[in-house]
Amino acid sequence: PSKLRKTMLAIKEHKTTLTLAAIFSSALLLIAAALYFEHVEGLLPCIQCVYQRLGVTLIMLSALLGVIFRQRCMKIISLAGVAVGAYYTASKAYEHIMIANNSNPFTSSCEFEPTFPFSLPLDTWLPWLFEANGPCDVAAEWSLMGMNMPEWVFVYSVSCGFLFMVGALTLIKR
Repeated sequence: PSKLRKTMLAIKEHKTTLTLAAIFSSALLLIAAALYFEHVEGLLPCIQCVYQRLGVTLIMLSALLGVIFRQRCMKIISLAGVAVGAYYTASKAYEHIMIANNSNPFTSSCEFEPTFPFSLPLDTWLPWLFEANGPCDVAAEWSLMGMNMPEWVFVYSVSCGFLFMVGALTLIKR
């Protein structure tokens, strides 16, 4: 029975790692797509877009921690980072959707200067990733299957929240 129990625990740990690997891969693809749209297609990101990139980057780096490190405590920290990143990204995507859908020009605009968490000057440190130099309505003009970029990012972040719950339940059931 002890050998079977060890095997079952290994499978559960593997499920958590696979979940985190899927989250990492999808976040990496989303960042790559954002950079493609910016640097190849010329779709300049607004401040809300950059905030969403920050959240997706947090999701990506948090998931990577859980893939690299096998300890249970690191998996928990990784999943917590994914949850925080998913919440932050969903909230910023929702704000962006509301700005894009608001027809009042006085209340439907982005900030002028980015305010990153902890006042980090990310736009200065990593301008190729976090510099906001586009209007807020550009990302809302692009669409795929009837949904614009902020809507897709919202769906993605909610999906990451769901995958967080799957990973957390796998760890809890140990």
